[in-house]
Amino acid sequence: MPSELALIQRAGGYVLERRIGAHVIHRVNGDLSLSRSIGDLQYKRNPNLPAKDQVVSCTPDVQTFRRQPGDEFMLIGCDGVWDVLSSQQAVDFVRPQVQRILAGQIRPSTVVEAILDRCVSPDLTVTEGLGGDNMTLVLVVFAAEAGSGIQNHRPQQPSNLITYGPAWPQNHTHSKESGPIYADRVACA
Repeated sequence: MPSELALIQRAGGYVLERRIGAHVIHRVNGDLSLSRSIGDLQYKRNPNLPAKDQVVSCTPDVQTFRRQPGDEFMLIGCDGVWDVLSSQQAVDFVRPQVQRILAGQIRPSTVVEAILDRCVSPDLTVTEGLGGDNMTLVLVVFAAEAGSGIQNHRPQQPSNLITYGPAWPQNHTHSKESGPIYADRVACA
């Protein structure tokens, strides 16, 4: 993104573009593949700049979008996933599984595990490090809207919110106004 590149350059950093096979990877100062991070303190050492203007900023870039009636699911992943897969490749992988998830025939975690298995490198020497970064992926499948033609079956679990791992506190409640969400979180390091 041009605005992120400008932020990095104003702070004295640079972005290195590297081609690995069909993939183009952009690295801040030749190393880090993201420009927003809470950690990575070695990129935040300029005492003359506020935190938001450092080479890597801790200030989040938040965008809000309204869900549309046809929205089926949402994938949220870290740079380790997006280094290997394009957004379209991830969508093409998940979309055929949505009906099975809604019908309770397959768990979201099974789909996420399959995506992460596809992303993880079997040999980092051969892939030149591609597929060796930390990977976190969240899949949220939205329940079908009335009249959409999609069967709205509940998963076998009694709750309309399904979570695994440390994604939600035990006392998490979900608003009925926002509709049921089937969510799963899987992290692989």
